[in-house]
Amino acid sequence: IASWFDSRRLLLFCVAFTVAEFAGHSYAWRSLDVSQAGSEVLLEGRVTNFPQATARGVIFTFEVSARPGSQLRRVRLQLFDSELRPAAGETWRLLVRLKPPHGFANRGVFDRAVWLFRHDIHAVGYVRNSTVNQRIAYVPSAAIITRLRSAVRHRLERALPAGDGRALLLGITVAVRDQL
Repeated sequence: IASWFDSRRLLLFCVAFTVAEFAGHSYAWRSLDVSQAGSEVLLEGRVTNFPQATARGVIFTFEVSARPGSQLRRVRLQLFDSELRPAAGETWRLLVRLKPPHGFANRGVFDRAVWLFRHDIHAVGYVRNSTVNQRIAYVPSAAIITRLRSAVRHRLERALPAGDGRALLLGITVAVRDQL
């Protein structure tokens, strides 16, 4: 019985190792190639989360639906002082400059590369000022829930005073964590 138990453990280890190896290769395959870093590309896709306002602009996650010749799927974009205001669930065509996901590996501090890996983000970059940047009229039905969450968020932000209570209520009701 002991050898049977050990062989099951070994088999479980091998299966878990194979799955982890496949996930790592899949992420590396979808990530932006280093040779493409810094080049301007035209992406079409959907804003998948609530854009977060920062001192320098807006940061959001963009799910790519159309980019010829690439397996790129999710990117994290920053939009600097612009009149463009993407909202969660909207579909956009954007001219962006991308680079592969990266971060610092200092001990005891936030590791951005690991965070990007956990959130399945394959490139980071920023939106270039261009006339080709435009909201596309078509909004898929999958974005209805995101747009509903966005509407509830804006109503709660207008109705409640700023503070920890509002941040907690937003986190519980519509899963907005950028104010926590």
